[in-house]
Amino acid sequence: NRLTDDEVLMRGYTVKWVFIKREVDYYYFELRASNGEKLLGSIDYTSLSGAKNGIKTHKTNIQRNNIVISQSKNGSYYFKLLNGSKQLLCTGESYPTKSGCESAVDSVRRFAETAVVVQQDDEE
Repeated sequence: NRLTDDEVLMRGYTVKWVFIKREVDYYYFELRASNGEKLLGSIDYTSLSGAKNGIKTHKTNIQRNNIVISQSKNGSYYFKLLNGSKQLLCTGESYPTKSGCESAVDSVRRFAETAVVVQQDDEE
């Protein structure tokens, strides 16, 4: 019973890229699901423009399907977003089941390109 992209938008689901300023002059971003759950988070950037370019890089590699699902030693599942050279860009959140992780990856693939971009002044 998967919703189409149009149904998701009609029901008010909004996936967001959220920029967050951490301490002095450090920015990072997260891709958050409509329920506020963090799907993935970036490294720290020294400028907002660097973080914005980071989102472009993440979107490009998501579109290229440079995503790998892995299992941790404790049995949980997570995904890794890689760049074109197969170097790690970021790691997604941890999920107790592979199907839960696959669902998160599906959300990332479906909504990363069209997610709205918002800025948060300090960490919530």
